[in-house]
Amino acid sequence: AHCTRLLQKSRLLLTQRCSPKAQQILACSTTTVGSAFRRSFATASPPHKKEEALDMAYSPVNGFQMNQYVIACTATRQAAIIDCGASTAKELDAFLKWIKDRDYNLTAVWQTHAHLDHIAGLGLLFRDHNDDNVSEEDVPIYLHEKERKIYNGFEDRCREFGFQVEGSTNLPKDTRLTYLNDDSQQLSLGQLTFDIIQTPGHSPGHIGFWYDNHFFGGDFIMQGSIGRTDFPTSNHADMEDSLERFVKNTPEVTIIFPGHGPPTSLKEEKSNNPFLQNLQ
Repeated sequence: AHCTRLLQKSRLLLTQRCSPKAQQILACSTTTVGSAFRRSFATASPPHKKEEALDMAYSPVNGFQMNQYVIACTATRQAAIIDCGASTAKELDAFLKWIKDRDYNLTAVWQTHAHLDHIAGLGLLFRDHNDDNVSEEDVPIYLHEKERKIYNGFEDRCREFGFQVEGSTNLPKDTRLTYLNDDSQQLSLGQLTFDIIQTPGHSPGHIGFWYDNHFFGGDFIMQGSIGRTDFPTSNHADMEDSLERFVKNTPEVTIIFPGHGPPTSLKEEKSNNPFLQNLQ
């Protein structure tokens, strides 16, 4: 019931609180933090103070309608972008405006993986669209090390798919990124500690970020579907292992904020997603 109410509230806010200037970014209500659920396959976050809270917003961007997220710790005013895929200055401006209007400071970019629709905005953010003097030194980009080859193939993939980015397809050099690995367990945003969930399959170093029943999962589990595994760098067996581990060890009340499509819940997906039916 709690999960259903949260989803209904988020969808209601999408229609009531979004402005044209923000390109209908979903301005979710501030969520007071409770104690994180403990899970066997990742280090659990410590108990949270009542004054700590997660604030967030999202909007589909670029031609692939990839969901770009911005999250913030209300206690410290630190913000992070999850999957910077905005391919135009207008799309990116909506997120930077949301951060500025709420008096937050962008302190990091977290990438679930390095497919072109998820990283297209990094060049805009750090070079071509730099009115706020954002730099990789001040705002580190976190990416799993197994995604490095895919990251470096961005320009080739853009030509292959006819994908255009306003300005240029130049990304920050791969040597400027901060790389995670299979042993990485947590990332912090101010006073909020997110568990890093290893979810390879759609891509070799795919990860998600879990905090207090909020899971930012990229192209892992989506409403009624999962990420494709027919790409050259995908692995279907790895995807099945990741899905089984996640389904068995994650609270059903977890809200999934996917890379494409609307938010859903693990409970709903366990009941309705055909790719999860044999994993319970």
